[in-house]
Amino acid sequence: MEYLEKLVTFFKKDEKRTKILMIAGLLGILFIFLSSLLGSGEKKISLDGEKIDLEAYRTDLEKRLEEFVSCIEGAGEARVFLSFSDDGETCYLKEEESDYREDSNTDGENKQISVSEKVFDVDGENGKAALAVSYRTPAISGVSIICEGGDSPLVETRVTSAVATALGLSYSKIYVSKMAS
Repeated sequence: MEYLEKLVTFFKKDEKRTKILMIAGLLGILFIFLSSLLGSGEKKISLDGEKIDLEAYRTDLEKRLEEFVSCIEGAGEARVFLSFSDDGETCYLKEEESDYREDSNTDGENKQISVSEKVFDVDGENGKAALAVSYRTPAISGVSIICEGGDSPLVETRVTSAVATALGLSYSKIYVSKMAS
């Protein structure tokens, strides 16, 4: 209760301070509201049935990597090519059913004898459809980067380190070379 009284007297001492804090709070709420109306500005790659459009995903990621590599000191203009090891994976909601039987040899404890999984279906516009829970993007298996400064060992190291960190790849899966004049 003592802290509450100190807080009240703090704000009563200076009405100007109270007004400034209230205006700042209202502005903060207004900015949060406006940001939710304007959206995040991110492009979302839509799911087409079970899989994303792999070419759209590849093109978008390559463009972003080209911009990223071009910002590295000495790299200059860059071109990027990605290779994927798969097409991604959709994970569906599953129901698990287990059958048990009683085993008299172990003091009446139940022993599991079989487990089966069934994909959870929901009624959709075109009949029954599996309920997707998550989607794993395609796994990147390698990156080739051609940049203006690719002949410099220092630039090659910088680019390789940056891309390896950004994509979570090992250095052996990244190739950097000089762009032809």
